[in-house]
Amino acid sequence: MVMTSLTEELKKLAKQGWYWRPITLWEVEGKLVNTPDGSFLVRESSEDHYLLSVRSLQYLCRFVIGQYTWIDLILTLPLSNKMKDYLQEKHY
Repeated sequence: MVMTSLTEELKKLAKQGWYWRPITLWEVEGKLVNTPDGSFLVRESSEDHYLLSVRSLQYLCRFVIGQYTWIDLILTLPLSNKMKDYLQEKHY
């Protein structure tokens, strides 16, 4: 059995197109915005774990609405209460 160091494994992981070191939620959304449904990336968290982000139409809608609407005004949008709740949730 060949043993490799953690540093070597992290270097290999960093070369994967789906893996990102710590990046913000806004950076994630920017990277996934023009990708097909089901696209994903894994990023490091500041709390010693990893986060999986998946692009979906719902995700894209939240991103676009978030870009053009103040969070305080979400309740005034002509949307269902369920969607308003979703838009107001804090997403990591």
